This record gives sequence, structure tokens and C-alpha cells, in this order.
Amino acid sequence: MENKKSHSFFKFDIVSFYPSISQTLFEKTIAWCKEYISISEEEYSIILNARKSFLFKDFEPWRKKNDSLFDVPMGAYDGAEICELVGLFILSKLAEVIPNAFLGLYRDDGLAIVKGSGPQLERLRKKVFEIFKNLNLKVTIEANMKKCDFLDVLFDLNNQTYKPFRKNNQQILYINKESNHPRTITKQLPGMISKRLSDLSCSKKVFDEETPAYQEAIRNAGYSEELEFEKNEYKSKVSKNRRSRKIIWFNPPYCQTVKTKVGKKFLALIDKHFKDTKLEKYFNRSTIKISHSCLPNLDNIISKHNKKILVKEIKKCNQSSMCNCRGGINNCPMNGKCLENSLIYKAEVEITKPNPSKKITSPSKTYIGMASNTFKERYRNHTLSFRNEKYQNNTSLSKHIWDLEKKEIPYRITWTIAGKAPK
Repeated sequence: MENKKSHSFFKFDIVSFYPSISQTLFEKTIAWCKEYISISEEEYSIILNARKSFLFKDFEPWRKKNDSLFDVPMGAYDGAEICELVGLFILSKLAEVIPNAFLGLYRDDGLAIVKGSGPQLERLRKKVFEIFKNLNLKVTIEANMKKCDFLDVLFDLNNQTYKPFRKNNQQILYINKESNHPRTITKQLPGMISKRLSDLSCSKKVFDEETPAYQEAIRNAGYSEELEFEKNEYKSKVSKNRRSRKIIWFNPPYCQTVKTKVGKKFLALIDKHFKDTKLEKYFNRSTIKISHSCLPNLDNIISKHNKKILVKEIKKCNQSSMCNCRGGINNCPMNGKCLENSLIYKAEVEITKPNPSKKITSPSKTYIGMASNTFKERYRNHTLSFRNEKYQNNTSLSKHIWDLEKKEIPYRITWTIAGKAPK
């Protein structure tokens, strides 16, 4: 970029990006993608169905305010991919006001380099706000900055430099050299840190200024290696049309206490059973690779075990707290949930032995009711109207029950929960 000092940074952050991706925005993104690639209806249906999410708390389902199952949850198998796809669509819209060459977006963080006076940048700011508003997204914008941090890099247009960035109170921690990790990881860690810091530093001088805090962190982790500056040599990669090889990965868990060379024995078995056979073309040391996976630490193991036990106990407590009937669930009209509140309940009246001599308009009837308090309190009012004739006109259900009683027709009432008020 020429004349960097005449430019400034334009930084924006999308507020609550993942939960703000609506089905409408997603459909617009897919329609935009179809201009560049082919997406079949079956593929689109699969992606859309994968967006249906269900949230449970204390064994009860929660619903969204808009009563939609569409969601892009953080941590989902394809949540990041959907986010990146929508991000590309947003960039295509922003390219109408900011040149693509000076614009970038990573998940919900965006950065651009623009040129203009204060009033011009304010007009640009309003245009960007309007673009996000049309997409039903909220955004915060910082403009006209000469120095700006983006992810883990700090850029300075005045000095024309860049260097590693971390928050002032952020503690640097690395895995200990003696931790239960594969040796290849602990051996290469200092080199990886050196390379990362070198890539984020514009010169050796900047590297030396930023290194001490990281050097101290790896010393505390048990490493004796010194961090060294590696000159960045970016070479243009010549793309070669190479056929991608299909590789099967074997990922046994790694543990320092295991002395058996699992990888060596596994590859020896591959040689023993597939070498000089018809299957050697598909199963050999080039198509089958081994890579150790790390085991969870002791704290995670204990936490998962405790959670597994506590969940069962909580479930029992919740079940017992939902009913206080004498005789337990067997005597509960709502099958152990009589203390539920703020619900819509259903009473189905079935005639056990129809009497042909008596005229009945319908063999069974359904009554729908609502209780803002607990169901049990509402149930007591119903039973009161069933026992006392002076209350027979309280509800349509009591009228029907008294009609059956007067005609001496046996019946059975089944109570169920038809719905609950949203949390």
C-alpha cells in the first residue's frame, strides 16, 4: 500500500454474531453462493435441517422467543463454517462501499483500511451501519484510527509497523514440558512459538522487545530453549495439480505410562497382513498413518464423573419435587408432575362401559384448561366441583361429569400436560 500515513483503520465488530444469524440471512447467503457454485436442493435441505437446535435445562425444553428451531450454535460441528459463509456474503455487501483489497473479516471481527477526511469517514460509517441494518445485524464501529489491534496483532500506520498483541492482564501459559503430551508436541513447542512471534513482528528489533514475556512463560513451563527471530520469507507457491491421497488415520490415546510402542506395532501389523497381497494398494504405510491423541487431564475426568452422578441425583430430586401425592407417582393424577405450574393441561373423559339405553352425545370428550399456579391446586378445584352439586356449573368439565353421574354412566378421566408457558 502506498502512502500509508494518509490512510486510517476502520474497525467493526458484529454484536452476537452467531445467534443473530437468522434463517432469512442464511437463505440470502445460500442464494448468493449459488451464483458461484452449484448447490442442489438435497444439499440445501441437509444444511437447513442441520440448523435445527434444541436446548434443555433441568430436563425441560426451552423455546426461542420467535418460536423457531433455526439456530447457528457456537461449538456445533459446522457452526464456524456457516459463520464464515455468512461472513463472505457480508463482505460482498461491504465491497460496495469499501474496496475488497483493503477489507477483511474473521468471524465477528472486521477490519478495513480507508482513506478520507473526518466527514467522509462519518458518511462511510453510516453506510456500513445501513448495510448491517438491512441484514438485521447490529454492529459497533471504530473509525479514523492510526493504531489498531486486530486478533493477536497490533498495527501502527504512523510508524508503519506491526507487532504481537495481547491484553495487559492476559497471562501467558504453555503446556508443561513434563505434561502427559506426545513428545513431538513438547519438543516442537518452542520452535512454534518462535515462528509465530516472528510472523507477527515486522523486524528483529520488535521481536526482541516483545519476546521477554513469552520467554519467561516457556521457562516456567520447563523449557530451556531460547526464542529466536526467524526472518519471514514469503514465497509464492506454485500450485501443482496433484491427486489428493486418501489417508486413513489411526489415533490411539497417548499416555506416558504406556511403554509399548503402539505405533511401531500397528504399522508392523499393516506390513504383515497386507504386504504382497491384492489389498496392498489400499492398505500400506502411505495410505494409513498414525497420530496420537491426547487424553483429558485428571481434573476433566473427575469433573465428568461427578457430573454424571450429580445429574442422576438432580433428576431424582426434580422428579420427587414435582409430586407430593400420598402413595407417590402411582396415586398422582398427572403421573408425577402435579406440582408443575404455569401450564396448559388436558382432561380426557372416556366412557368405560357405554350404556345403550342412555343417550350420550359423544363417547369421549376433551377439556383444555390453564393453571397459573400449580396443577394440583387447580385439580382440587375440579374435584370439588365433581363432589358438590352446587358447583356443577363451574366449568364445562364439571357439567359433563355431572351429566354422566346423573345417567349413571361409568367414566375415567386422564390428565396430561398439553403445554407450558415459555421460560
